[in-house]
Amino acid sequence: MNLYSITPPQKLRAGFIGEREFYFDCADCGASEPAIFGLIGEAVPTGHSDDFTVPYEKIGVICDSKGSRLALFCETCFNKRLNTELPETQRDSATGS
Repeated sequence: MNLYSITPPQKLRAGFIGEREFYFDCADCGASEPAIFGLIGEAVPTGHSDDFTVPYEKIGVICDSKGSRLALFCETCFNKRLNTELPETQRDSATGS
């Protein structure tokens, strides 16, 4: 599993409650339905040169005392993870889809 940015950042729909759409929360801070800036997952090639995607079923799951949730992060939490989980030399090149 790797850390990927989502370009452009966007709300990711989790489903519907009746007619109302609802979106994923941030896995770290619990922000309600933010734009998602990054995720932890496994990328697969799209077939286009140097292009890849992370399919829904390849998004990581965080399981801890807060419960289980998809590893999707708001801007603040994604930036914190970039600054703590990647070696300094890789921080500027952490991109993906």
